[in-house]
Amino acid sequence: MTHFVRGVAISLCISFALSACSTPPLTPAPVKAATVKTPQPVAPKPYENGVISVPTSPVQTLPSDW
Repeated sequence: MTHFVRGVAISLCISFALSACSTPPLTPAPVKAATVKTPQPVAPKPYENGVISVPTSPVQTLPSDW
């Protein structure tokens, strides 16, 4: 019985080794061209750190003699 199991194991190993040697090598994956992302211009944020910042227009400012 042990000779049978040993024979089956050896034949499986040999068949695996032969099948592994006969397969063609894997082709490498195609190389993708690297895309360069241009940074977006940073716009002022109306809400930063819990403070609402609104730009002041010339209409809102009063002259000093008022």
